[in-house]
Amino acid sequence: MDNKILTALYRENLEEDIIKEVAALKNIPLRDAMALYYTSNLAKQIEQGMYGIDNLSPKYLANDLLENG
Repeated sequence: MDNKILTALYRENLEEDIIKEVAALKNIPLRDAMALYYTSNLAKQIEQGMYGIDNLSPKYLANDLLENG
């Protein structure tokens, strides 16, 4: 596999883990957590690979999303 494919898979798994964390922390369905995540600035930042944010833990990112929107 080339680097672009691996990066895409890593980000996909990261997003999945963030969504699961948000659902658990807020005690909401995954569908609601997905909507919250995909409408956030965090989702855009991860997609664009900004600030190396995709290197942080899913738990930290989920908490940050809930605290900062």
